[in-house]
Amino acid sequence: PSENALAEEYRVSRVTIRQALALLDDSGAIQKMQGVGVFVTDNPHFTLQELQLPGNESQPIMSPDAPLLSTHIHIEELRETDRHAARMLHVPSGEPLVYLERCFEKEDRVVGIYRAWFPRARVPGLTAQGLVNCSVSATLRKRYHCTVSSVENYIEAITLDVRSAQILASEYAAPALKIDTVHMLESGIPIAYSSTIWDGRNTKFHIMLTSK
Repeated sequence: PSENALAEEYRVSRVTIRQALALLDDSGAIQKMQGVGVFVTDNPHFTLQELQLPGNESQPIMSPDAPLLSTHIHIEELRETDRHAARMLHVPSGEPLVYLERCFEKEDRVVGIYRAWFPRARVPGLTAQGLVNCSVSATLRKRYHCTVSSVENYIEAITLDVRSAQILASEYAAPALKIDTVHMLESGIPIAYSSTIWDGRNTKFHIMLTSK
């Protein structure tokens, strides 16, 4: 039914109907298709993601729960340096960087995007050789003998940019959670900067902290 028909049936304003549809859309119960209509989702549900913040060498740099699959790993040397990544890595803006991008999928749906930047001088051959066991942590430790001694995490609520929305099959400016991470060597020099974006529409996060 149209918004006008729903408003008349339930004796409320169109503003109320739009707010209700927006809540249902955010919860995954319905799906809006521009120019086509609004449809009830076949099996609306949330992805429950165990949110494990990257830590030192006792934890992987990225550790999603078991049902998530990491796919579409892409590694390249950047022709133009990402200025923000260069600042986070404490390197000059003109220094060559290596860029890595991978997606996290659950039930054939991309729910997260992991992006990472490395100073090229510290990870020679990464683009040609790829990752060790599909793991950034294992690659830094086993191939480059880098020990991460400290990690800084920055958590931010964001809205999706155009490219991220396309990858996540979402809408531009849809809600998302971003975790930026800087991995430090014992010398205090950053070895990697990563940014992970999680689809905020149908994802709930679980994190448990324990005291020692």
